[in-house]
Amino acid sequence: MKNRIYPSSVNSALTANLEKSAAHFQKHGWAYVENILSEEFHQELIKNWPSRVWFNPPNQLAKSYDSGFGWCYGSPLSLNTDVYSQHKTIKKFFDCLRSPEFEKRISDFIGRDKDFICYSFTANHTYPGSEVMPHKDSIKDDSKAKNGFINIVFFINGTGGKNSGNLSLSKDNELKDLLVEPQNLKNTCLIYDSLADFYHGFSPVERGKFRWAINSQFCERSYVEK
Repeated sequence: MKNRIYPSSVNSALTANLEKSAAHFQKHGWAYVENILSEEFHQELIKNWPSRVWFNPPNQLAKSYDSGFGWCYGSPLSLNTDVYSQHKTIKKFFDCLRSPEFEKRISDFIGRDKDFICYSFTANHTYPGSEVMPHKDSIKDDSKAKNGFINIVFFINGTGGKNSGNLSLSKDNELKDLLVEPQNLKNTCLIYDSLADFYHGFSPVERGKFRWAINSQFCERSYVEK
């Protein structure tokens, strides 16, 4: 496993569908975007998606899925570690999310005349029984984050439909008063403001279903830079 390289030959590209969803996000605090990645890059992500051995098992009750390839602002990202050096497509996508060009696109998308930067990213893999209990992110209690904290969940591949790991937004903590419940989990994404007054989560994944996703958070620059 340590000697195998998963190369990347396609440029990472996020489509203009991001900008087309900006008005909805600015009005409602969330947006569901289809065909968010170029078809070529999306297919390469699927082809080179890491096997489960590269992911860590769940470490909290509220989120029971495997995760890996994590980074948070201020932490070093070594290009020589096996996890990144062998998975070129994953690394290319993360580099794209942290690029000044994409951070500018996200800042414009949010539309608050603030400079947003990439705060974190991680990849995750669900399987039958995985779930995220409905909750609000703890960042909402952090007064430093008052200018916004944005979460983007890129659905790379998945069965889709009910009970397939389709992270949903709801006005209540039982996912009964839904705002959105994504059905297509292939090349789509859900973007939402973690400070907004709604819950997010998903019911246990049914047998025979799965979901691959990449999560990335964006915060206003002053949250991490003095």
